[in-house]
Amino acid sequence: RIDPRKEQLRRLGNKYPFGDPELTKLIRTHRNLQFSRGSSDTTANNDFILELAVHSLHSDCDTAHIANNEANPDVKLRDTKQDARDRKKVIQFIEERILPANFGYALETAAFVCNNQITQRTIPETISDPFGEDEHLDKFLDGVSRSGRKGGRAALEIMFDACVLMKSETMVNNQPRSVGSSDMIDLGYRLSIASFLLSSEEKLRTEENDAGSSFWESFVPCTSKSSLSSLESLSKSLQEAEEEMANQQQPTFYASASSDTIASKKQPLEKHQVSLDAVTLWAERTAPLFSATLSTFMHYLLFPDKPYPPSRTPFLFPELGEHGSAIFGRGLSSQLFSFACMSRSLGGMWYRLYSSDHDGMSFNRLSNALLGYSGPTLVIIREQGGGTFGAFTSSTWKESADFYGNNDCFLFQLEPYTTVMRPRMGGSNNFMYCNPEARSKGYDKLPHGIGFGGTRTDKPRLFISEDFDTCFATSGDLTFVAGALLPPTKDGFARKHFEVDSIETWGVGGNEVVEAALGDRVKQRKIFESNIRKARLVDKAQFLDDFKNGLIESKAFVHRGQIDGRANNDDDKET
Repeated sequence: RIDPRKEQLRRLGNKYPFGDPELTKLIRTHRNLQFSRGSSDTTANNDFILELAVHSLHSDCDTAHIANNEANPDVKLRDTKQDARDRKKVIQFIEERILPANFGYALETAAFVCNNQITQRTIPETISDPFGEDEHLDKFLDGVSRSGRKGGRAALEIMFDACVLMKSETMVNNQPRSVGSSDMIDLGYRLSIASFLLSSEEKLRTEENDAGSSFWESFVPCTSKSSLSSLESLSKSLQEAEEEMANQQQPTFYASASSDTIASKKQPLEKHQVSLDAVTLWAERTAPLFSATLSTFMHYLLFPDKPYPPSRTPFLFPELGEHGSAIFGRGLSSQLFSFACMSRSLGGMWYRLYSSDHDGMSFNRLSNALLGYSGPTLVIIREQGGGTFGAFTSSTWKESADFYGNNDCFLFQLEPYTTVMRPRMGGSNNFMYCNPEARSKGYDKLPHGIGFGGTRTDKPRLFISEDFDTCFATSGDLTFVAGALLPPTKDGFARKHFEVDSIETWGVGGNEVVEAALGDRVKQRKIFESNIRKARLVDKAQFLDDFKNGLIESKAFVHRGQIDGRANNDDDKET
């Protein structure tokens, strides 16, 4: 006889990207959700996120209750129920203070209900066998899959549709839809904070006990001018993607997260409104990790005790640890959110290698912090003209008269406009450059400083000179795609030269990567110091050997010879 439970898990496992333990939990979560709502509730609920989280933990309670063969099942059950109460408190805070208003309703409608247009969901009058055939269960699993496990495009569609619903609560079938660019960016930012809270929940509870009742308020999205300006910079780059698509004057495609794709003529949108196609294009070029804000949120909402799937890339909010920054604001600043969207290497723990505000405006200290560091690094410059820009590289820093590195490297402008200039397809390999004057004593006639892109003869595209007085950044070269690093003048003219207000370099990539890279830097410094000591000993030994062989004359002996010479001359005269 075939076990219906195993047969159901086999069928669903072939259809959805979940393992058996995850499917078992989702099936029980869906059953609990149905049971709590009953047959009278047939529409999307604004408390959907809280319901999903609580019923997910209730499914753990069911598992603990069923496991009667364990040593202390009642203790496990009590612990799970306490976890559910604590988690409910965190989720309520996230819904009320972090996420946009009506997001619960919008998410459920976009991911689990919507089918071409707003429709009502039918709840069966009786709760069926959780492991039997159930079209509602399939719809539920499909919604979870698209919002977390079916790639960035599916997640972007749900985020896009949710933005539409939060504004209008309706979607017209087969009609081009648009959202405000700032609304889309704001949703991603808030989801990233919510993901951080859920993924660090246990650690944060411990810190809450020490900090007091106001602890959670520090995570509320900041509305300061600097925070809003950074989000506005992302919004501008998203608007440019829409303008670029509008200028192409080609047919585009509009689709809801669950509808068939409909081809239509590109129609002009209202100012600051963007289409799904523009969001997708922008995410691919500038913010490939943007869609992971929803995927990561959904994972830690449903599977708080499970590690993130290794086949997927989570959104990790950068953490500065104990190091301060003159460029970034508070811990979960919007500037750090922008960086985390650019590359998976920019998520997780950062380590400050150099800061001009802390270490002084010294090229020697800057290069000493970088040389030998084997992990990915981020160079961030704030210039006196108001721009913030820089470069990322994953290659080890070294002194060289030539360019080096690989294509895991890019230039960026963070503010007042966010853009990423990645390597060109088939372009030059002039990725990075580090040539201090001390390396050649200035005899090489080459630019002395740190640079990215460009050439040695015409100087790098982004160049930080040793004296910090002749720094410049151009808008194009043969290594990276075109794009301005510096904001224009007030008259709209392009700029080339800049004066450094502050510069910082950070080791990025997470704890393990940073610790390994710092260890390699220590080893490199020991080798360098050992070589200097050996050179000094060799020089001293060679000097003494040459001296003994008469190849080097001491000043004292030269003076004695001069005296002897004068004495001989006097004797000759007397004779």
